[in-house]
Amino acid sequence: MDFHQLTTRQRRILELVVSGKTNKEIAAIVHISENTVEYHLVKRIYPALGVRTRGAAASVYLKLAAAALRKSVVDSRGENTTITVVRRQSQSLRRKDEVIRMSICLHAVQSPDEVKQVYSFAVAVLGLPTAKHTLDYYLSQLAIAPELMIYARRYGHIVGCVLASIEDDHVLLGPLAIAQQFTGTGLAAQFMTQVEVATKRYGHNTIILGAFPEDEDFFLTLNYQPHLFVQYPEMAFSPQLKALNTGYDIAFEAESDGWTRLMLRTPKIDKTLQAAYERQFPNCATQTVFIKSL
Repeated sequence: MDFHQLTTRQRRILELVVSGKTNKEIAAIVHISENTVEYHLVKRIYPALGVRTRGAAASVYLKLAAAALRKSVVDSRGENTTITVVRRQSQSLRRKDEVIRMSICLHAVQSPDEVKQVYSFAVAVLGLPTAKHTLDYYLSQLAIAPELMIYARRYGHIVGCVLASIEDDHVLLGPLAIAQQFTGTGLAAQFMTQVEVATKRYGHNTIILGAFPEDEDFFLTLNYQPHLFVQYPEMAFSPQLKALNTGYDIAFEAESDGWTRLMLRTPKIDKTLQAAYERQFPNCATQTVFIKSL
């Protein structure tokens, strides 16, 4: 059996099996039914791999992926992360991206120097910092929750990272940055899986994040629930903000530090209501916030 004899869907299912996902979780991620996942595993994947159990399938798949990596035509001698192989066919491109994804290892930060390196990478990709996501903030998190700050290296160079932190009763996701050469390889999803695992390990069940508009669909596919967050720079302004609400449940409201804050639980991203808030209250700040209960 060869790594590339598996279909794209079979490889995706096996990746999720390796990461510890249940059939129900795999079904939600791949957008098929739980019965279909079971069918693929028992009727297609297990016979193809010559195994009978989930654990054995994961073990064989990792061996196949490692073998494919050893045979890959990737220049590992360069001084940067640029891939120098000439891509002659779209099939070769797809196969190489799959090998790249399997060859990248994720690590939690272990020292202030690693935090600085990872933060510098995030700044280079995303243009940080903001008032919240500063280097000092994440250095302080090193003693609190280092397993929430994760990065990936390939041939000695950082190619992706995610920085998250513990805030009160939840985990706050900060920058999720991927080097351009590695977008579309599934690396971002691997980071999110590790963040969810670490969140549970630290005894929390909720992850909250704000996303760039171009990333919103990605978090929807991971079953993060969109919320509309509205902030107005004036105290006691909650009645006016709630008056514009079109019937959504209120997930959170508060007044502090000169601001009135309102969080609406929306079943889907509501750009129309967001624009209405910005139009009627020009001084307000709005954002789609995503929340997931684990």
